[in-house]
Amino acid sequence: MNMHSNAPPSKKQRASDDEYEQATPPPAPAPGSTSPFSATDAIDAASAIAEARDQASDETDAPDNEDDQVDASGDSEVAAMQNPVPPFRGDADSSDDSDVNEEAFMNWLVDQKTAGTSAGQMLDALGLGVSEGVAVDDDELWEAMFSMGIRLIKPAMSRPREKLDSVNTLQDVASLLRSSKKIVVLAGAGISVSCGIPDFRSENGIYSRLGEYNLPNPQCMFDIEFFRSNPRPFFAFAKELFPKSSGFTFVPSPSHYFLKLLEAKGKLLRIYSQNIDMLEHAAGISHERAVLCHGSFATATCLACKRTYPNDAIREEVLNQLVPMCQSCNSPDGIVKPDIVFFGESLPRRFHDSIKSDEGEADLVLVMGSSLKVNPVRSIVGRFKKDTPMILINREPVGRPHKFDVELLGYSDEIVQELCRLLGWEIPQPDPVLLGQSNLTPPPIV
Repeated sequence: MNMHSNAPPSKKQRASDDEYEQATPPPAPAPGSTSPFSATDAIDAASAIAEARDQASDETDAPDNEDDQVDASGDSEVAAMQNPVPPFRGDADSSDDSDVNEEAFMNWLVDQKTAGTSAGQMLDALGLGVSEGVAVDDDELWEAMFSMGIRLIKPAMSRPREKLDSVNTLQDVASLLRSSKKIVVLAGAGISVSCGIPDFRSENGIYSRLGEYNLPNPQCMFDIEFFRSNPRPFFAFAKELFPKSSGFTFVPSPSHYFLKLLEAKGKLLRIYSQNIDMLEHAAGISHERAVLCHGSFATATCLACKRTYPNDAIREEVLNQLVPMCQSCNSPDGIVKPDIVFFGESLPRRFHDSIKSDEGEADLVLVMGSSLKVNPVRSIVGRFKKDTPMILINREPVGRPHKFDVELLGYSDEIVQELCRLLGWEIPQPDPVLLGQSNLTPPPIV
């Protein structure tokens, strides 16, 4: 491991972290579906955004108290919105009025959605309209707005985070770990690859093995609209991902136990995990500290009546490749779907609530094993204060245009063990009970 080149390959780990992102990639229309925005809408959107940018005040912060939010329980009109025009421009002290802040725009969208504003109100506020004859629900419109916003407000036009002059070396990172009390971690699939977790995008990954299901494309397996119309392909395949028992199928990696160590030392404010393997909890990290951005298999929910079930309730059906149906509402649409986030679904509200709380509190940010390609999770990197140290632990550089203070390039298991050596810390060993629930050899802690 070093700060400028990739570490030698480990027997347990493979390729690059980009190929092992477990979470869902940015939403895309299902094959054969119609985009909710026409070409004319896109042109109108660009015009509306340019006009809004010119009208926006220099204040870039979204409202941060309940009084400034739209009443989620009422039928508020667009005119009642406290911030009907998003703050597109850069920092308040910027003299460059042409600077466009992508993060400010995305944060504004997130805050309005969290406040209960409908997608229709947002489209009206932006001067947009849905193409005639296109029937889409509110969640689909929100996903389209997030996707469209990212395309129109180009990262190159936003004000990127600049590197801090005072943080430069591995020893600096160790010193920050020792002194920091509110560390936020954004974790991707790179912290789990040594555990034997199936990946999605590699040459032999999940997507490459879906040909037998005759899908229009592999992503349909995890598309919510396709699932509603035909859940059988997903449940024919889901047994490969579903926990085989009430315990954990896989053993956490040294990276997971490093995060548990941070919590034990009172240093972990939050971990935002893009993974669905629940290994954060298997390592003993508390539910309070771990936000599973893309859900997990721990619970499942009826699509019709919204009753929630523990995974034990549907395990037999899933392992036998059957479609579990709700025994409460008995609706023909009452498919009981595991609570992992599919294409076309919104992230859990807890993600939005937590990041809004944490963005001003963090005194150190670690990005571990993530390609930072998945929205809207990737956008949180730009939400922290610019003077908050930010460290990358990954197989290769990511996150542009933002600049990390130190890039520790290599396998996360090896890097965290070296950091602990410098600090005189000892990473916890796997729980013997957990080892008894798995037939896998745990990743080595050296």
